[in-house]
Amino acid sequence: MAIITYLKSSGYLIAEKILRIILGFFVGIKIAQMLGPHDYGRYSYILAWVSILSVISKLGLDNVILKIISTDSKVDDSMGTAILLRIFTSFIIIFSTSWLAYSFINDTELFKLIIILSTSLIPESLTIFLQYLYYEAKGKVISMIYIFQFIISIIVKVYLIIIGAEIDAFIYALLFDSVVLGGCLIFVFGGRSRVSLKNYQKSISLDLLSKGLPLMLSALAVVLYMKLDQFMINYFMGENALGVYSVSVKISESINFIPVIVTASVFPVLLNSRSESELKISSIRLHSMMFYLSLVLVGLLLTTSNFVIKYLGKDFSEAYDVLLLHCWSGIFVFWGLASTKWLVKKGLERFQLYRTASGLFVNLVLNIYLIPLFGLKGAALATIVSYSIAGLFFDIFFKQTRELFYIKINSINYKYLFSDDKPVS
Repeated sequence: MAIITYLKSSGYLIAEKILRIILGFFVGIKIAQMLGPHDYGRYSYILAWVSILSVISKLGLDNVILKIISTDSKVDDSMGTAILLRIFTSFIIIFSTSWLAYSFINDTELFKLIIILSTSLIPESLTIFLQYLYYEAKGKVISMIYIFQFIISIIVKVYLIIIGAEIDAFIYALLFDSVVLGGCLIFVFGGRSRVSLKNYQKSISLDLLSKGLPLMLSALAVVLYMKLDQFMINYFMGENALGVYSVSVKISESINFIPVIVTASVFPVLLNSRSESELKISSIRLHSMMFYLSLVLVGLLLTTSNFVIKYLGKDFSEAYDVLLLHCWSGIFVFWGLASTKWLVKKGLERFQLYRTASGLFVNLVLNIYLIPLFGLKGAALATIVSYSIAGLFFDIFFKQTRELFYIKINSINYKYLFSDDKPVS
């Protein structure tokens, strides 16, 4: 089956990510232990801000470009235009963030670090080249790029841990990670690709922006309600509580890279589906894979994470209770990432925005109510409820997406992992 070919490609990426997660996880935990709850809370706050800025700078163009690669002959013009749009957007974000920080923020040291890390958006603009490799199922090449970058990153961070560096040194290390990745992409594609900034075309840029904007807004809604709890914990409970909560979230979300890789690698199968029946079968198999994979990984988290939190010390002990709740949101994250590909294939990108916006709204309301009542556990509970709405229940309310709801329900039946039987609708 075609899906198996792309899954083999994703296997290289998953292997690379497992290496990254295992080594990076222990380094990250050591950073948390060294910085302590307060400084680790500040560190997490900076990362939350820049993750939002990163989504804006990407303009929702990854899936759009991947679709163009599979159907359009003017790939070089589209790629060149997309890269220039991203670079230009990154500069706008950096200058806007600098102006806001200078004009309205009292904690100048904190926002100086946010501005420094936001410059990483410029080299990250080049990651759109990876869509070529995803389409050609060259996961091995992608994994080699990331492994090289990761080795450099680990060496730098281990050195900083050994010398007992301050928080600002680790922010500069994250910026250096992005520079290394950008350099690797230039090295790999510089001599092979005909893509150039001279390929920019205004008509293509308008088309890319019109197609990418709904995806960017929906991705922004996703990252906002994934990070909203951290902003609100910082507001209601302070940086110490945020540091504790961030550890539990780091552990819980450590598995989220897997659906990102698998769905990106399998997306060409959905794009090349020749009939509605074939699309439905491929989609339900993908969602079933995501469901059972998430259950296995959540179980693994629950059985192993307590040892990690004990290692961090008593200052982080509350993180385990938070994790017991938060990790179950992973099921809906896995489903949500898989269903995004279905929406793109069907030309229903706007519904991704609608459903994630609904999840964001619910998360906001529940956090306002639950954090003052239940503290960190309230934030975790709000996350589960809002993720379930965006990742499952929203789809049933609209005719265009109701089929997707039934795809997810059918995917709970394990037989669709291995069978081509027509699903119930």
